[in-house]
Amino acid sequence: MMRAMLDELRGAGYARASLSVQKENPALRLYKRLGFRIVGNGADETEWLMIIELD
Repeated sequence: MMRAMLDELRGAGYARASLSVQKENPALRLYKRLGFRIVGNGADETEWLMIIELD
């Protein structure tokens, strides 16, 4: 489902997407496998801000 959403964003012309994830969330591994990378803390020190380049 996440890959389909990223494909939709690419098709719509978006250059990148971002998300926030709790540092302890097991989904962090999924996001990394999909190509997201950590760029810093999210809203506070319990979250990561992640981005993926779509181009």
